[in-house]
Amino acid sequence: MRERQVMRLVALGLSDAEIARRLSVSKRTVYNWVSSLQDKLGLENRVELALYYLGLLPHCRGWRGM
Repeated sequence: MRERQVMRLVALGLSDAEIARRLSVSKRTVYNWVSSLQDKLGLENRVELALYYLGLLPHCRGWRGM
C-alpha cells in the first residue's frame, strides 16, 4: 500500500521532501522506499519509476507485488 502511494507521488513529480511531508515520514525514509522500489523493479531512476507506475515502461522486470 505504502509503495503504491510513494510511486504515485513520484509520478506526480514530487520531491522526496514533499513526499515526506505528505506522508509524515523523514526524507531518508522516502529515499529508501524509492531506492527499494527501483531495485525491485530493475529501474535506473525515479523517472523510470514514474513511467512504470503510469504503465508506460513495459520493459522492466515486471515485479507486480503491489
